[in-house]
Amino acid sequence: MAIMGSAVHVSLGGEYFKLAATSSDPTLGNYLEWDASFAGANLGVDYEFFKPSANRNMDVGFSFYLKGAFGTDFLISGTRKLNSQATDLMGVEEFDKPLYFIRGGIGGNYYISRTFIVYAQYMFGRSSLFGDYTGQEQLRFITHTISIGLGINLFYNR
Repeated sequence: MAIMGSAVHVSLGGEYFKLAATSSDPTLGNYLEWDASFAGANLGVDYEFFKPSANRNMDVGFSFYLKGAFGTDFLISGTRKLNSQATDLMGVEEFDKPLYFIRGGIGGNYYISRTFIVYAQYMFGRSSLFGDYTGQEQLRFITHTISIGLGINLFYNR
């Protein structure tokens, strides 16, 4: 949704993603594997910094933008395997609270029409914790995401 006809847009999105990791320590002979699925929602603001002059007054064409977003994600399933012992991550202290992410990145749009947009973007994200975690384990993530999708402008007025 464009803010008052400017090149600044607000977006609201939902997401589902999986995170997985494996590691081993040959000195101690340990093996760690975990796999987790998350669902979340995010609110973003982007600034369309480049739209070729040939596209400005048309319903179709390319543009490029910078984006910042805030989101929250919740664990919906997950397992951790340490050596030969598997643990369900649901209810484990580090995973029972929502993760909050601050993300930033760059992307490109192709306007199929004024209503439908195909986009590709790269986003860097870092999770944040809210609350008092003194003396507690803290789970934090750094993410790099490449997305391709379809955007729908719900608020376009002719």
